Amino acid sequence: MINQELAEAADRLWGEGDQAQALSLYQRIFQAAPNDIKALTVYANALISMRQASKALELLQSFSGSSDLAVSLASIKAKALLALGDQAQSLDLFHEVIKRNPNWADGWNDYGCALLQVGRSSEAAPCFSKALTIDLHHEKACLGLAKIQKNQGKLEQAKSTLFDFLRHSNSANIRRALIPILLKLNEKDEALTQAQTLTRALDATSDDYMLEARTLFSMGRLRNYIALLDTLGDRTWKGVSVKSIAIGALAESGHAEDVQLRLQQHLTENPSDANARLVEAREALRTGDFEKGWKSYAYRLRLPANQIHYGLSPNWAGEPLKNRDILVLGEQGVGDVCYFSRFLKPLLEDNPNSSLIIEPRIANLIEDQLPGLHIFSEPSHMNLAASARCKIALGSLPLLYGRSAEEIRSHFNPLKVAENAVQCMRDRIDKDSHYNYRVGISFIAGRQGDEYQRLKRTLPRSEVLRQFKDLPVTLVNLEHNEFPRQLIEEAELLGLQVLHYPDLTQDLRLLAATISALDLVVTSQQTNAHLSGALNKRGLVLLPPGCHFVYGNSDQSVWYPSLQLIRASKWGDWQDACKTLREILEQEITNG
Repeated sequence: MINQELAEAADRLWGEGDQAQALSLYQRIFQAAPNDIKALTVYANALISMRQASKALELLQSFSGSSDLAVSLASIKAKALLALGDQAQSLDLFHEVIKRNPNWADGWNDYGCALLQVGRSSEAAPCFSKALTIDLHHEKACLGLAKIQKNQGKLEQAKSTLFDFLRHSNSANIRRALIPILLKLNEKDEALTQAQTLTRALDATSDDYMLEARTLFSMGRLRNYIALLDTLGDRTWKGVSVKSIAIGALAESGHAEDVQLRLQQHLTENPSDANARLVEAREALRTGDFEKGWKSYAYRLRLPANQIHYGLSPNWAGEPLKNRDILVLGEQGVGDVCYFSRFLKPLLEDNPNSSLIIEPRIANLIEDQLPGLHIFSEPSHMNLAASARCKIALGSLPLLYGRSAEEIRSHFNPLKVAENAVQCMRDRIDKDSHYNYRVGISFIAGRQGDEYQRLKRTLPRSEVLRQFKDLPVTLVNLEHNEFPRQLIEEAELLGLQVLHYPDLTQDLRLLAATISALDLVVTSQQTNAHLSGALNKRGLVLLPPGCHFVYGNSDQSVWYPSLQLIRASKWGDWQDACKTLREILEQEITNG
């Protein structure tokens, strides 16, 4: 018999994300009961999850328990083989398991999980359905089936699958999977009901409260969102203090006075809170206090997910860099490269033997800008460079070269695009356009699935499109990974022409060439704003009250001199900004 109290403690740690400590407890449980099938099962499964499949396989092969349990262990062995890359043998073994035990729900579920893992979702779905037919309380099978349906865009089916399960089982995990689907279906009241069911439970987790907060935010109830975060006290979520998340939300909604008061109090009590320091950095940088801002910005590297490319770690300790062997570590996304890449040129002048490692799609964007810089986009190629080097994160370069507005301006080094690529896009747009004045448009901001950033920065499409009505202009769709059917339909109702070139935004060089071929870009706070600014292309950027720090607090940016900034008067209210946009468009097109 296993130690039940220890097993519950291990399960709790695993559920809270402390897998390393949980694994240690599972090991103790197994060592105390080495012939117990359940002890072996949980320990081996934990080992596989922690990328120790070889050790799990050794345990299974040496297990001396009853032989009639061999079939149940075969499923775990199949998982280990799959984790070790032996896909064929693993799937054969899974198939043998269900063939010998056709009424074993766990076996069908495990087979479904394996098929899903290797990308065979159409074969996995019937396995999950079979498991649910055998055991209608099989939570993992329900989650697996709903995941496939969701990924296939069959949201109503996924919702139905999860609701069917809830009719006979009160499962928190099922509700957690259901809420994002309800939000995608715009069934926000029901999503809130499900979220509040979770948070009213005695064992509610930080994830549950954040799901409720996410739902409130998606409903536009910003104050309720912040108020809920405030009730969570000293809780953390994904390694970040909830208090700092609440302060960040206040900052991004434009409540500067509240932010400073709460931030000062929180940092007095928690001076090492990395996320709170990042909020402090953004506020300081937005107002032009670069000395304080960059010092606090350094705390981003202490966040659990610091977004350094390839998981590399910087070792620069703040010392001056001159004639050193430097490796700059790329971080975050396209926007960060657009505004921080200006500092690579002075770094290269001071340290001729400098290299940059960065994701491939971004490397293609900047390799023509700095021909003397060694750029790597594959970690295994780093051994071609000198071994002894100082590693500095790209976002740390302003500590050396961006300590004032004057320095930032002086290092502006516009991105370069091959003229033949620009001319190619110009010729294509000339051929397709009804009008001589061409404007690139992009209204959606934030990654898919990130409701917070989408709601904060995305522009109201219909309202913005109306500002182009009756103007002699051709619009070019620059949206990222968004099908423009509704955009084009609404534009046509207004008598507007919208050109759409499929896959345009998949290649940053092609996108940059297209932007360069246009007369103007009108965009929300997203990648196209950064690209237009970095290309020194004329752009109008519509910003929320608490915008990114590079856009400052005025109608011009220290970082991007070609951009004109139009600010929303308050959270979610774009009416005044749209009115200003119309006035500027009329003047631009008349002058153009």
